[in-house]
Amino acid sequence: MKINKVKYMACTALCTATVTLVAQIAFPLPFGVPITLQVFAIALSGYLLGPKYGVISTLLYITLGAIGVPVFSHFRGGIQYIFGSPTGGFILGFIFISLFCGLSCLFRWKKRGAFYSISFGFIGTVICHLCGSMQYASVSALPFNVAVLTVSLPFILKDIIFTVLAYFLSVRLKKFI
Repeated sequence: MKINKVKYMACTALCTATVTLVAQIAFPLPFGVPITLQVFAIALSGYLLGPKYGVISTLLYITLGAIGVPVFSHFRGGIQYIFGSPTGGFILGFIFISLFCGLSCLFRWKKRGAFYSISFGFIGTVICHLCGSMQYASVSALPFNVAVLTVSLPFILKDIIFTVLAYFLSVRLKKFI
């Protein structure tokens, strides 16, 4: 029992470190939302660790950033970045991605396991985009529909593809963990 808990703690820390690393591989865009691999790493942690440790990994990442450790894209950090920047809602929305990807692991799907697991990841990704769009609209003083068209619509397909890829990679990685 203790070995299993230590293994999950180590994997949780490794997933947090992975999110931190891929957040720095960012391609800036004119309207402030960079393209990163954070969604991929967050979804992977949820699929690998399940809902409890996947969310803990995500909360650890967010907490590190909130206290000022420069873990967010472009080596940013601080509570003001989460709640005061236009993209902070996406960071909070990562919790839903890891939660829903992790929840999909609790069910023993008979035949269509991949479809249902990916569907859970899709739900988490959509909620994350809603959180991000709401904060973008609020901070930028834009209507919600304009925010969705600006910061969500161009990225949602990429994030869904990343979630699908994270699922299939997690299936492979679980054999080694």
